This record gives sequence, structure tokens and C-alpha cells, in this order.
Amino acid sequence: MFEEKKRKQNILTLGVFLIVGFLFPILVPEEGGRSGETQVCLLNIEGLFRPETNLAGVFVLLYPLLAGVGVILAATAVPTARRGLCLIGLGVLWPTILFIGAEIRAMFGDQMSESLAGWDSMGLWVIMVMAFLGWLGLFVGTRTRAYRPSNSIAYGLGVTGALLHLITLIIPAKGADFGTIPLMLPLKLVANEKSVREAIGFGDESSTLAGGLFILVGMGLLVTTAVLCLMNSLRLDRSQARVRASQSFLCFIGGQVAEILGVLILLFSLPTGPYGPPAGALVLGVIKSVLWFGCLALLLPVGVSDLIVERDPRKWGTEDILLLSPRPRK
Repeated sequence: MFEEKKRKQNILTLGVFLIVGFLFPILVPEEGGRSGETQVCLLNIEGLFRPETNLAGVFVLLYPLLAGVGVILAATAVPTARRGLCLIGLGVLWPTILFIGAEIRAMFGDQMSESLAGWDSMGLWVIMVMAFLGWLGLFVGTRTRAYRPSNSIAYGLGVTGALLHLITLIIPAKGADFGTIPLMLPLKLVANEKSVREAIGFGDESSTLAGGLFILVGMGLLVTTAVLCLMNSLRLDRSQARVRASQSFLCFIGGQVAEILGVLILLFSLPTGPYGPPAGALVLGVIKSVLWFGCLALLLPVGVSDLIVERDPRKWGTEDILLLSPRPRK
């Protein structure tokens, strides 16, 4: 069936991207070379053989390869009814180990403490949980209803995700040095407010402007996604609901890509650090980060969506083909 083939191809593509993310090179400063010289580094492979790499580092470096192979096996060898469960397992495993692993907590704990300094910790965690649930609901709701427009579970997840996402945009960032609501942050970045730039500590004026523009466009697309989800009622015609769900899903993907690019432009525009000169390392760093961490983040929502679609008996290509086919003349 066309629908099953399309979903299988999407999952296979996700697995291939994870493996490519594992193999993708970056540019690092050349050891012993002159200032500004860089060399190609296969980070995930070379890092495994460095003496300072502990068990936590081995897990972090190897997981995109292991997850990519697992996703490909799930798409080709696992029955479709259980494929979603496999993706959910792969998507939950890596953040679970990151949070409970003592070595990994020690490796990232100081960096997290520094980056969250000045924030109201309890309020920040609440906002982060709400933002994650909103992101998950938007993804699962829009993707699932593109296949099953009348599915009530997908509709509920989409509406809940849309409301949570809109709420998180207007909650004040209490305790932050640049105190503002998230909705105003990209506008302040575009305006190149010195207080915001100094508080975040990333980039010069040009990179702050570019990153702010990407984040602003991404935020606008995500707000559009949320509005479309709220408007895409179950009372709509199935074909109309499917079109609106597909449009909202495309807006969601576009918004995510734009926001990720904006954040990574700010991160990789640092004049010094492990990524070398920003002009040479920016593109490779952005691509690798999206292929690595972006694809890992998609495992959970894709698995949940695939599971809901598979449990819904209304297959794409059966009643929809009958609806679109010309009726026989009497």
C-alpha cells in the first residue's frame, strides 16, 4: 500500500541520516599549526580512541550509529504493528541514560549549572517540560492526522501541544539576565540589544542578527502550526482536514529547521573554541548537529505517531480513494 510504503521510507531515511550524522566530519583547529588553520575530524570515530574518553563519552559518540542501525532494522525486519514501539524505545533510551548515568551527569553537570545560572530553577524546569510536551504534541498531532485525519487521539494531542506551545511563548523568563518573554527574545536579537547579547554570550552583531532572524522565522512558523492545529477540527471534511494537517506539519518542520539553524549560528559563531574559525566550521557544524541530535530527537515522536496510525483501522488509500473516485452513473 502507498501509505505503508511512504511511512517505511520516512523511517528508513531517518535511520540513514543518523548513520550519516555519525560519520559526518567537522573542522577543528589543527594541532601544532598556525592560528586559524583547521583540519577535518571524524569526531564520533576519533573520539572513541582518545584516552580521556570514558564510558559515558563512548555511549554518546556511538549512539547515533547504533540507533541508525536499529531504526533501519525496525523499518525492514520488524512487523509494522511493533515498529512504533521499537522507535519509542530507541528514542527514550538515550535521554534516560543521559539523565541517570553518573559519568554523564558529571560530564554535563557543570556546563548545565553555568548555562542555567540566574534562572529560577523550578520555574525553568516547568517551562522546559511544557515546551517539550507542546513540541511532542504538535509533531505527533500534525503528522498523524496527515494519515488519519479523523483520529481523535491525534486531534487531542495536536490541540494540547498547540496550547502548551503558545503558553510557553508568553511565560516570562523570570530570573534571566535579559528578563523577557520567549516571544520577544528573537526580536531583541534582531534589534541587536547589547544586554541580550552579553547575557547570552554568543556571537558578534552580524551573527546575532542572522541567528535572531532564523529564530524569528522559525517561531512564526511554529505559531502558524499551532493555529492550524486549533482550526483543524474533527468536524471538517476528511480531505480538508488532511490537507490542513499536511500544511501544519510542513510549517512545523520548517519552523524547527529555522530555529535550529538560528541557535546553531549563535553557538558556532564563537571566535574561539573546539570548532575552529566560524567561517570554516559553521556549515559542517550545523549539518552534523542536525543529523546527530536532531534525528535522535525525532525518534520518539515518529514512533508515537506510527503507533497511533497503525492502531487506527482507517487506512489511507481505501475509503479516501473511494471518496476521490468518480461515482458510477446510475
